Amino acid sequence: MSTMKVDTPFLKPVSVKLACMGAFRRFRFRYDDTKTADMFDNFINIIKVQAKDETAMLAWRDNDGDTILITCAEDLQEAVHNCQPGADGIPMLRLFSFPEKETQKETQEEETEGKTLKNVKSEPCEAQENSKENTPFVIKRRSQKRYAHENIVCDLCASKLMGTRFHCVVCESLDICETCERKGEHKEHAMIRFVNSNTYLPAALKQFLPK
Repeated sequence: MSTMKVDTPFLKPVSVKLACMGAFRRFRFRYDDTKTADMFDNFINIIKVQAKDETAMLAWRDNDGDTILITCAEDLQEAVHNCQPGADGIPMLRLFSFPEKETQKETQEEETEGKTLKNVKSEPCEAQENSKENTPFVIKRRSQKRYAHENIVCDLCASKLMGTRFHCVVCESLDICETCERKGEHKEHAMIRFVNSNTYLPAALKQFLPK
């Protein structure tokens, strides 16, 4: 009596491209939405072997250009569901790893910045000083000046780069402006986001910058 082999509908083949230690590593694995915890444990074990670092942190970049850490099964599930198909039609999950100390340093800087903002005392606006009663008033907000990236233009629309700069980690020396990024231009590659020249960049990502 012959039996027909039926593939589990929950299994999803995923192609992974991992950037670590100045090189790229590629491998495939089958992701099962019904066993997220097991999938996460197995995936992390594979990453540790590929990255050759037991303490390496893992992250991916979303459509907004933000770095999203993968620290639990739910994080991995979200990353898999957001990956785009590669040239072969199989979903491509682009990841990068970096030392845990880089993440701790970034977290400490964010906490310090948050404490600094809390210590800033807000000055009363002119309307509050002139009004003796709790009458409605209008608060004028100063428009925030966008940062100008010197000697850098958008490689897609040729406009001067103002505001957020997006640098491709795959193409050689390719930068796009925030307008083109919002339109979904060059979405097939991961990007490093620079708000200004002081934007913190982990050492593991500096390899993607122009020499």
